[in-house]
Amino acid sequence: MPSGLVKHAVGSFRLRLMVWNALGVAVVGLATTITLRFLLAAALLADLDAVLKQDAQEILLDMQAKYPHDSRAFFDDLERKAQAHELFGWYVRLIDHRGRQIWANPHAPPQSPWTPNEVGMRVADKNGYRVVQFAFKGPVDRHFTTVRVGSSLGPMARARARFDRMAFLISLGVLAVSPAVGYWLGSSMIRPLTELTRRADELQPNRLATPLPLRGVSDELDLLSLTINRLLERLARYVGERQDYLSNAAHELRTPLAALRSTIEVTLDRDRTALEYQEVLVRLMEESESLESLVRQLLLLAESESPRQPVIRETLDWCEIARMAAAMFEAAAEVKGIRLQTQIDARMLVQANSHHLRQVVNNLLDNAVKYTPAGGVVRMTLRRVESPTSLDSGHGVDGVRDYPSESASESRPHLHGWGELIVADTGIGIDGADVPRVFERFFRADRARQRDAGSGGSGLGLSICQSIVLAHGGTIHLRSQLGQGTTVTVQLPLSVS
Repeated sequence: MPSGLVKHAVGSFRLRLMVWNALGVAVVGLATTITLRFLLAAALLADLDAVLKQDAQEILLDMQAKYPHDSRAFFDDLERKAQAHELFGWYVRLIDHRGRQIWANPHAPPQSPWTPNEVGMRVADKNGYRVVQFAFKGPVDRHFTTVRVGSSLGPMARARARFDRMAFLISLGVLAVSPAVGYWLGSSMIRPLTELTRRADELQPNRLATPLPLRGVSDELDLLSLTINRLLERLARYVGERQDYLSNAAHELRTPLAALRSTIEVTLDRDRTALEYQEVLVRLMEESESLESLVRQLLLLAESESPRQPVIRETLDWCEIARMAAAMFEAAAEVKGIRLQTQIDARMLVQANSHHLRQVVNNLLDNAVKYTPAGGVVRMTLRRVESPTSLDSGHGVDGVRDYPSESASESRPHLHGWGELIVADTGIGIDGADVPRVFERFFRADRARQRDAGSGGSGLGLSICQSIVLAHGGTIHLRSQLGQGTTVTVQLPLSVS
């Protein structure tokens, strides 16, 4: 047999189950046999003691009635009794107070020394016999006569030997059958697992949502299948989102690339003046800047969600970052005729990546200013709260996924309350049907935001914010009503300096 097959056979669960079953049966059988042997010996000895004591009691009553005045009749009774029990090696011996034998039946064993007892019965083993001894006080001489009643231990030893032979034969039979029973039991237990393995092996990346079969018996294998099915559902959703992400990214990159190519082709179609070439280069630079911005956003999104590349974090003052962002967007808001109002606490420390945290604040302020018409107001509030608050009122959606980038224990060190950033505007708002999709990659609420605002982004801003916030152990929530404005709330755990 090839070495690979031998290794597979030795390492198979079915073979191990068979071996363990045989060993278990052997150990249990041996322990049971030894226990039964000792119990049998104890039961036989207890029965023998009960019989000998009963015989001794009968002899005592007979002695009280006949001895010593009718000794001949008494000895005849003992002789008849000894002959009736000769097969079991039964005997009786009478000894006087000086230790001399008074009478014994012919088959009695040689006399062995024994300390006389004057009260009660004593039981002991003597030279292969079980012996009961008691003392009888004569009515005439007032001396004690010792009476010994015994029976050979040979029959009991032969019974134990027969039991040992039968137990040995039965054990051999059980040991011979147990591997086959273990193999059958292992095959019966492995069969559903083998089918489950075969069905799992047939899964394809494009068919992850195909569930594994459930047998309907609610055992551990059904629980395993149900757990795998839930994992497959999450993987299918994750793969689907990744496929949509790649498709949308390719579409978004294709548009500026096509514009660059068409501009270059038109420019090369005929000779142009230096001024015309300069204008073309300016348009190409604008398109390349748009393309570069999109690539940066894609890289930032990939970086914030990648579990294989740990994000370098440091202790940052979130309030300082918010003030810097507000100062940066103040000029843009003033140009559009928008009032930018801020209310920021003195100091709030977070464990975060500086670039990522700035990106969140900048994206939210950029959206608020971009989609708020002249005369509107953008309010940014950063405050401390004791615990995350529920934000389910109004037309809102939580930025929460089934597979966050990091666990809560890793992303919330030195928890010391929560910081809450609220960016609210009085802009064009988002239609209620579009609100649940605002955190999808490349999604744009085109009917309102692009038509009314006159410009649209890549559709990655809120998705990037969501990925960064979740990676830092926080939550993000958006509420919006068409024509009334939008409010985005970000909550992050604070840390002790």
